[in-house]
Parts: sequence; structure tokens; C-alpha cells
Amino acid sequence: MEINQNSLLAGKACTKNEKKITMIEECLQRLHDFSLGSPNANSFYRIVHIHIPKTAGISFQNVFKSQIKDHLHLPWDAGSKTWHEAREKNERIRRFTTGHIKYEEVFFNTEVYNFPLLLITIIREPMDRLISAYNYHRSDHHPNAEEFYKQFPSVEIYLESQINNPNIQSEWICGKNNDLRRLRTVLNRYYCGIGTLEYIDLYSRLLQRGFVDGPYKPMVRENALSGNMLGEKVTIKDIAPDRIKAFYEANEIDVRLYEAANRHYKLLSSSFVD
Repeated sequence: MEINQNSLLAGKACTKNEKKITMIEECLQRLHDFSLGSPNANSFYRIVHIHIPKTAGISFQNVFKSQIKDHLHLPWDAGSKTWHEAREKNERIRRFTTGHIKYEEVFFNTEVYNFPLLLITIIREPMDRLISAYNYHRSDHHPNAEEFYKQFPSVEIYLESQINNPNIQSEWICGKNNDLRRLRTVLNRYYCGIGTLEYIDLYSRLLQRGFVDGPYKPMVRENALSGNMLGEKVTIKDIAPDRIKAFYEANEIDVRLYEAANRHYKLLSSSFVD
């Protein structure tokens, strides 16, 4: 496979204000450089997958767990605790770690790290992620479904919580949900690119080229939303237009990050030749 080396950093013209969020070139360039082959990348770096809920993280992590034997899958309900205990005991950091752990939980104490870390993650269109999360948390796949449904008996009540506490994906990525400058700084300093759900296969392919010894392994999508559910499955049609507008206004940073990353991968995808 060949790639146009300039295409990863290409982007449509933007205004001065828009440029604040599209300027994630360093983390994208890092992904690009590793995908072309980086000497000793496998032995020098340790990869941590920030698994933001409802971003196809299980399908994504399974590819790397199957190819990188030296890995650690953090417990879904104790990711931070498990990571912290391992660091405090000065345990060896595995080549690949994955789980529901946020940026600030990973870097709680950098003095105990014996390898440089690179973070990877997938983001999703914010409204699509919210609806997926609401449906999932009411299904029998989630252990706290009944408690969740009592707290959020309608999708609009759940949506209001995401308006009052917006930009959840940015918070997972950089530790703050309303700090555009911090988001940009953390992404460019610590992340090896950032994937989107629409282009998750392309992101996986680029990472495998840089960090996996062996042939490319395609992802197998897993849909956990099956079985019984408390209430009916909801869609965007179940949300009033004015609340949709309020949600997008409140979650502007997540929206702009998603659109910027998606734009880069859309341009990049056209440059691949298998």
C-alpha cells in the first residue's frame, strides 16, 4: 500500500477561529510518520488506548490484543484503579494497554513510567454517540441498566445531562471538557493520531503498520446492542429539534474536533492504493 505523504495534513480552507481546532497536525503527523515505519517503535513506545464508551472500542481493541501478545485489558469498572496500582508497584508497562481510562488517569504520576507512552483513541459524532449510549445503558448488556433507566427514563432527560456536562469525549482525551487550547496541546503532545468511527478501519490500518509485526488484520465489527432493553430503542427522531440544537451548541468542541478529524481522514482515504 502506498500513500501520498502530504495528504494526511491536507485540510480545507478555514477561518482564523476554525483553525484553532483544525490545528491538530502534530498528532496526525506522528501517526503518519509511524505508519511509514519508525525504527524500534515496537520496543521503544508503549501504547495506551483511551477507550471512550460507545466508539466501537471493543472491535478496535480486539485487533491489537490479537496481534500484540504483551497487552493489558483494564477492567471496565476499575480501569483507573488497576492502572494506578500497577504504576505504584512499578510494574512493567505492557506494549499495549486498553480500557475505559481517561487521559488524566493515565498521567496521574509520570515519574513512575519507565517507557514513553503514546495515546490512541476513537471519537464519534456526538449526537450519534449519545443515542447509542442511551440505548446501550438500558440493555441487558449493562449491569446497571435498571438504575440508569430510573435516573434517565427518557432520552431527552439524558440529553439534558450532556448539555449541562458537555464535550464528554474531549474530557476523556485531555481532562477538560471546555478548554480548546488544552485539547489541542494534549492531542499534539501525547496522541498518535485520533481516529473517527467512520474511518476507524483506516486508523487501525495506519497504527498496525507502525506498531504491529505482521500482516494487516481487518476489524470485525461487534454490535453489543442485542437482547432485551428497558423501554423502546430511541433514534434522533425522538428528540425535539430545539433540544438537538441546544445539544450541538453546548458540545461545540466535540463537534469541531470530530469534523476536523473526519475531514483529514476523508482526504487521506482517497490517497491509498492497495
